[in-house]
Amino acid sequence: MAVCLSGSSEVLTEMKDIECYSNVSLPCEAGYLGPKFCSLTWYKNRTGVLRWIWNDTKRGDYWRMGNVTRQAALGPEGQLILPRVTPNDTGTYKCFLRANLGEQNLESSVYLSVNVTCVEPVTSTPSSCPLLDVLEMHAAWATLGFISLSLLKIILCVVVIKVLAKLRPSQSYNLGSKRSQRSQR
Repeated sequence: MAVCLSGSSEVLTEMKDIECYSNVSLPCEAGYLGPKFCSLTWYKNRTGVLRWIWNDTKRGDYWRMGNVTRQAALGPEGQLILPRVTPNDTGTYKCFLRANLGEQNLESSVYLSVNVTCVEPVTSTPSSCPLLDVLEMHAAWATLGFISLSLLKIILCVVVIKVLAKLRPSQSYNLGSKRSQRSQR
């Protein structure tokens, strides 16, 4: 024989009309997250979205449930935070506070209605701008180019130094012979 020591109490549904691509915070009207409760779970259309479990460190841990790929977070007062909502997020969300033994479970529901007309914000990229022509290059090719240019500069400097070294002795000899001719006069 099983005995249920904690009943359930549900708070009325709240309606929300939300613009597409806005960030939404769905309140958990069931009650305050505190030591009377061992966990908080958010469901969308009876499918688990997010669960928070009270642990010994008094901070709690939460994680996404099942195969839900929707990004979601839990706010400090138990609210479900959904960034950039779309019409796919429309539905009934249920906040369920599971009470400790001897206490009462609480739940509340929020119906989220996202406007159907969604237009993805258009942003211009450098490649779509006719004045800018961006060329992406792998780092290895850029490094190879810089190394090649550096070696070319070094080789050019060595050649110039050798040419100047060959010209200098002959110039100094010519200058020396001209000086000696002047001194003889």
